Amino acid sequence: MLPEKLTLPKIHTLYETILGKQLDQRNFSKKHVALGLIKKLDEQRAIGPHRSPYLY
Repeated sequence: MLPEKLTLPKIHTLYETILGKQLDQRNFSKKHVALGLIKKLDEQRAIGPHRSPYLY
């Protein structure tokens, strides 16, 4: 149903939608990577001349 690789903002939005509440974005990535729920990949999504987001 979901792509195998997502950006962090997409994962954050997905968690908020499923849980039905707002989550603190500042600690979201550190907490979920430390728990092993998501894994940061060495790949980045090319979106243009700006800094490209990492895939998870």
